[in-house]
Amino acid sequence: MDGTPTNKMTEWVVDNLVKGRIDHGSSTSSATLPSPQQLQWQISPSVAFHIRATEWAFEDLVSRHDLSVLEFGDFGKDAIKKMGLSPDAFVQMAL
Repeated sequence: MDGTPTNKMTEWVVDNLVKGRIDHGSSTSSATLPSPQQLQWQISPSVAFHIRATEWAFEDLVSRHDLSVLEFGDFGKDAIKKMGLSPDAFVQMAL
């Protein structure tokens, strides 16, 4: 699936939230729940080591990525569609 359906849904939700068209229901809860309590974890030294090792491996993986953002404003998806192309495919081929 490309981004178009997700984008349309997001635009609809945001637009209707701004216009007050989405009913959020009552601001009071009908449920009586106990207050949350902090969990006390019992972690062995071996598990703690593996957690730290996984964090280090993840940080190493992230540090090896190079990310840059290019803002392109010469033309948009409508011009690409007029050429008979999918905007997503067009950008993927441009990369």
